[in-house]
Amino acid sequence: NLSLRRQRQMCIRDRLENLINKHGDLNKITAADPEMTAFMAGYASHLVLDETWITTVFRPNFGSGGNLSDFSSEANLVWDRALQLGLDQMYWETMKPFITDLKEYKYPGDIYFLKEEPVDEWNDWILRLLDAEFSWNRLGFMANRIAKGDSSHPVIGIAEEFLCDPEVGFQEILQKLPKNTIDEFNEAAKKNIATLVGCLLYTSPRPRDRG
Repeated sequence: NLSLRRQRQMCIRDRLENLINKHGDLNKITAADPEMTAFMAGYASHLVLDETWITTVFRPNFGSGGNLSDFSSEANLVWDRALQLGLDQMYWETMKPFITDLKEYKYPGDIYFLKEEPVDEWNDWILRLLDAEFSWNRLGFMANRIAKGDSSHPVIGIAEEFLCDPEVGFQEILQKLPKNTIDEFNEAAKKNIATLVGCLLYTSPRPRDRG
């Protein structure tokens, strides 16, 4: 377990270094102003959080050869999404106090490597999602994306069956996972994001370094 944990941490670190290496003047972006630094920290934290989920939850449990590999790959794909939705539901209301501030936030649109990305559309979608009540029906949308619109794909039926009683289904998924899986993910996510934000802050030039 210790060896695997170190491998996962190295994977996260490599992804972070790749982000910085790919965008060599990232330090200029984060040095621009505190608001830009905050945006980049949030953007990169999202990427790291996804990677942490993949390395600590998805691959060890739902991936090929994972703890739940006795079940079909289609079931594992649906259960992975359902697990994420269940965790969303647990913390859904905690986001409500921040929605007003998020709506007033203006994206600094001069980040060069995001100029071709629909950031404003992403922002609008997230705000609409958070402003609404939590719904398990998103699982049907996710299954349809996995199936690429093929209504006969096995994931469609698996998702529909799960949605018959999602609360029970969510608990059953948790019971299938090794003990402390979610706690370990939470701890790894916090450590990886802290490392990332520290890297972004401390690779920014100090005031005395700027010409």
